[in-house]
Amino acid sequence: MKKIIIAALLIAAISLVTTACGDKEEPTNKEEKKKAAINISSDSLNYTTKNIQEFSYEVPENWRETPSTDTLTYFYPEDAMLMIQFNEMKGISIGDKNSQAQWSAGLAQAFESFELIESSDSTILDRNAFVQNATLKTEGVLYNAALTTFDSNGGIITFMLATLDSSDYSYDDVYNYIVASIKEIEDVNTEELVNMTLTDAINTLTELGYTATYLHADSGLDFTDELSAYTPEELTKWIVLSADVIDIKNKIVQLTINTYENIAANESAQAVQNTLIAKLEPNSAWEAVEAYGETQYPYGFELHWMMGQLAEEAKDENTWFLKATATITNEYGAELETVCEADVKGTTVSPEVTNFYVYQ
Repeated sequence: MKKIIIAALLIAAISLVTTACGDKEEPTNKEEKKKAAINISSDSLNYTTKNIQEFSYEVPENWRETPSTDTLTYFYPEDAMLMIQFNEMKGISIGDKNSQAQWSAGLAQAFESFELIESSDSTILDRNAFVQNATLKTEGVLYNAALTTFDSNGGIITFMLATLDSSDYSYDDVYNYIVASIKEIEDVNTEELVNMTLTDAINTLTELGYTATYLHADSGLDFTDELSAYTPEELTKWIVLSADVIDIKNKIVQLTINTYENIAANESAQAVQNTLIAKLEPNSAWEAVEAYGETQYPYGFELHWMMGQLAEEAKDENTWFLKATATITNEYGAELETVCEADVKGTTVSPEVTNFYVYQ
């Protein structure tokens, strides 16, 4: 646990140095300095929503952002830095006293000095949290730091605001607002999306802040670009067959869709096929085609109906349409790769090839 914490905070400390604004005349003691600080009100700022893991939070729009990875982001107001970080640590809770001790030891090792002012147990959205206020020094520069660390799925998340000790500004109110703004990203109920019209599903996703990609149920291909040309009225003719969250952080859902008309046609075709299978099993039909081909090409006919199958369709309740690649051998031993099509009727016990056609 220590190595991850130390590495991350050292990066943060190096970034902090670049924000320093030089020497300033300082009040002679902490109390005077606190009174002299300009308190930045959270109500005076506009905010934007950001995500980390399964959580969202609000941060001032005018705080410069320098994201490092999906699990580590920095924001810079004047004279300060806000770090948001996720550490993957399975089976560890920051509510555990031993984990808190390791965490604090990691902080102490990360800086030239780390003086803990106060700490307390807390909760963030009913998850264990550990709150700390401290002063820290790196490369000879002193900072006042507020840290809130809480349990996440598979690890812990830290919000740390470090402000230059010499700064004229206090961001306590803004920091408290940011921490209070933490919310779990509202997960869409994918089961509720199934059997919705596409129009209703899109409206539901939009309300939750999700976007979607679309797969056509018949082809299995991405249908997102094609669907963008459809009118809202045309979208009511489509239905959601399945839904999966493919990116919870960026709130993206994948919907498998089809039209009511296609679904009805598919169900009708399936009913026809089920009736045919009861009369004439497909394997028996294929074997009949291969046997028929051998009578037409006595020097060699091999029907690749398992590895080279191209079609197996019920034309009606009595007839299979079969298509596969085939190899024909002539009297001189030369082979020719072809395609064979055939219609087969009858029963499983007595199949009958009614149409047979071979071509290149």
